[in-house]
Amino acid sequence: MRSKTQDTGARRTNASLTTILIGGVTLLILLAVGSVLWLTLSSATRNTFELLGQRSTATLDVLESQIDGQLLPVMAGVGEF
Repeated sequence: MRSKTQDTGARRTNASLTTILIGGVTLLILLAVGSVLWLTLSSATRNTFELLGQRSTATLDVLESQIDGQLLPVMAGVGEF
């Protein structure tokens, strides 16, 4: 017959020191890699939107100057009448 202490001991799992250390080191590595990936992704996203904004501003400036170049002679001609 089994006693109560043997039954509770059979149900309890003993984690060895090696298992705990391997789990801890694995968790630290996952945390380090995850944080580096998150920082890289957030930085890349911010840079992409900043460059996209600069590019659109430059495109609109060029478009505006081309339209002004075509409309200024017409406006000068209208002013003569």
